[in-house]
Amino acid sequence: MPRPKIFPAADQGCPFVWDTAGVRTEFRNVRFGNATERVPRPLTAAVAAKDARQYREETTNDHATMLLADLLDVYLSEREASPRYIESLKRTVKRAHQFGLLDTSQLIPEKANEFLTRLPVAAVTRSNIRRELLTLWRFAFEQSYTDVPPLRVCRIKATPPPPRAWSLDTLRQLLAAAEQDERPVDRVGFPVPVDMRVQEQG
Repeated sequence: MPRPKIFPAADQGCPFVWDTAGVRTEFRNVRFGNATERVPRPLTAAVAAKDARQYREETTNDHATMLLADLLDVYLSEREASPRYIESLKRTVKRAHQFGLLDTSQLIPEKANEFLTRLPVAAVTRSNIRRELLTLWRFAFEQSYTDVPPLRVCRIKATPPPPRAWSLDTLRQLLAAAEQDERPVDRVGFPVPVDMRVQEQG
């Protein structure tokens, strides 16, 4: 019964050597997935090169890139969101596209920081865009669309605007108007509507 061939000689570009009379052939155990095969030593380099190519192809395919617009569609398809939040996310993706952030392969700290720095918006808006960008970036990282974690992105300190309050003169006018108001009020202190007062009198 003929011995099974592991690799055809023509495919490897080297002589095919098996045990022959007067010739000593060395073998090495080479692992193929969960199996192990005895491969002649002249073919070992070819096997290693083939395994290396296969490893590079597998690791490259593990993190398939995706357009940010498509990433947003996948993100929204897996959760419920308000129309206002959806529009905000779309604006963030559109701004990123205009800047040059097109797909998940470009989600790196340097580009993200440059994008946020160049935004011609107020600090509060810039902080919201940063939060939404990191949300999509984190989702891409969890789904293996990128191997770069969403880290080292500059923080943005958004100072809220000062509160607007009535002046003392305005408060005095309100108090004076309230004292002159003789309409009945309910238990909470709000004026009772006219139709309810008519029903109570009737």
